[in-house]
Amino acid sequence: MIPAADGVDEDKVMEVALEAGAEDVVSEDGGFTVKCQPADFVAVTEAIKGAGIAIDEENSNIGLVPNMTAPVSDVAAAKAINKFVDMLEDLEDTQDVYTNMETTDEVDAALEAEG
Repeated sequence: MIPAADGVDEDKVMEVALEAGAEDVVSEDGGFTVKCQPADFVAVTEAIKGAGIAIDEENSNIGLVPNMTAPVSDVAAAKAINKFVDMLEDLEDTQDVYTNMETTDEVDAALEAEG
């Protein structure tokens, strides 16, 4: 994640990142997210830093991002999936759990309201 800052615009971030091997730069609230292959992570990170662009190193990591998401519009299904993911995360040998579930705003609101 690249936090928004004076003098850092999407064109500059995209130019540096793509030249270093990144696949995409996504503009988000509060900054930019750069997507690349895990093997290119260090090279892309170093190129961005070398261009004088600050990186949020605490939140910059290699993770799995789904190519396709599975929309979930049912609150009960979303609760069941979240419960299953929580159970997997609680296993001693589990390091990371990923899902391709994409919930609607209504489902997010309902889940948040239930706590």
